Amino acid sequence: MSVKEALVGVRVVEFASIVSAGQSPARRLGEAEPVVDDRAGQVVSGAIQTLGGYGDLEAFGLAKIYRDVRISQTYEGASDIQRMIIARTL
Repeated sequence: MSVKEALVGVRVVEFASIVSAGQSPARRLGEAEPVVDDRAGQVVSGAIQTLGGYGDLEAFGLAKIYRDVRISQTYEGASDIQRMIIARTL
């Protein structure tokens, strides 16, 4: 497991403790969203590069996953906009 995946696991535990304490995790989730979206994009891109020579990404479901990741990055609010909002709150 890489350091990035370990940090995501730590964040999940942190969010769970915040919610169980009755607090709102909105700011923390806003901070995590761009990081998780970027990492998902890196993982899917690596998988496509690895299996790209196969020629049929639909057979592995990677084309759908890639579309979902790209939509998530756009639909949830552009990562750069999220970063600017977070920077204003600091």
